[in-house]
Amino acid sequence: MNMRSMIRNGTKIFLCIGLLGACAGKDNFQDKMKGVWVLKSRTTVDGKEITPPAISGRLEWFPMDVDARTAHVSVLTTHGGGALQVLGSQYDLEDYKNFSQESYLEVGGGISKTPDKSFSVGRKPGSGTIGVDGSKITFAHDDGPTYVFEGARLTIRHADGTQDILLK
Repeated sequence: MNMRSMIRNGTKIFLCIGLLGACAGKDNFQDKMKGVWVLKSRTTVDGKEITPPAISGRLEWFPMDVDARTAHVSVLTTHGGGALQVLGSQYDLEDYKNFSQESYLEVGGGISKTPDKSFSVGRKPGSGTIGVDGSKITFAHDDGPTYVFEGARLTIRHADGTQDILLK
């Protein structure tokens, strides 16, 4: 094999590895969010911290396809046994910079900071942006909370400043 062939073959291999690496990054994108996140505390705007059993909750993130673009996300919060909130939705990560969300079940206000008596079944669209800064991934919903995934910690910031901390 001459030098020119070795360079050409080496270049091809290098390009293939680069392309595979770029694709693998997208395939593994949801690995940082997938799984079950358990609510450890809620801090209200006035600085009061609420912990279990006064409040409990979980967020479950499950990728739905092989190209890692869609996910099923469900959120459940109970308030001391007296109130329940549930939100079921599907996310489409579009271009990994923007997302669309379609909620199909909302009970007790869904992901709001306080429960109510509502119950809604039907499709409700939403959208937002995705920010990536090192190991931190931020989902900023246009009309709702911001989810910040960082390692084994998920912080949900509600529009009024209430903050939930969930751990994997």
